[in-house]
Amino acid sequence: MMQKGYIPIVLLGAIFLVLAFPGAAAYYYQQQKVKAINSYEECAKVYPILMSYPGQCNTPDGRHFVQQLSEEEKKKLQPPSPKSMDISADWGNYVFFDYPKTWKLDHTVFYDESDHKVAEVFPDYLENMCPESHDPNREVIISQNKYSEHGLDVYKTITKVEYEGGPKGGGIWYPNSYCITDGVKGFVVILYEDNQDPTKEKNFDQIISTFKFLK
Repeated sequence: MMQKGYIPIVLLGAIFLVLAFPGAAAYYYQQQKVKAINSYEECAKVYPILMSYPGQCNTPDGRHFVQQLSEEEKKKLQPPSPKSMDISADWGNYVFFDYPKTWKLDHTVFYDESDHKVAEVFPDYLENMCPESHDPNREVIISQNKYSEHGLDVYKTITKVEYEGGPKGGGIWYPNSYCITDGVKGFVVILYEDNQDPTKEKNFDQIISTFKFLK
């Protein structure tokens, strides 16, 4: 014969199990759902993502996922290097070369004592684009050669060009173009003459012999 109070206790236990089972089942289901998450994309569908780039997401069990970026997206996160920055405003901080004291520098163009344009540099970027390409419809290539100077490769090209802004207001120029590279960075210096003069060209080579990259 059952003791008094036994039935109510059993009944209470049964009620507790009935009430607890859905909660336990839900908890178990939630745990399995969390364990099934194995990527940032899966985590972001269920849980809030952190306000960051790349995106980040945390699961309740302490795991941390970071959004995977493409190579192109990763490049956007990298700080610009000197060779990819526009350096036209302060190119003198990146390269050095000697030039005649009588020359005057105006930004990227050099003028002699008679205010004739005698040289210019093209420092928009320090990307290695040597050897240069030349437009056959605009200029005639007189000579091309490559040599080394203090560990740098120098691509020298002399062309004949019709130019409206020549030394006397127009006519023919003979640009001596020097594309200088260390294999990673590149820089272009063009020195002008209005007639082919071996002595002047030798002086141009002497100027380029003092060239060096500072950064």
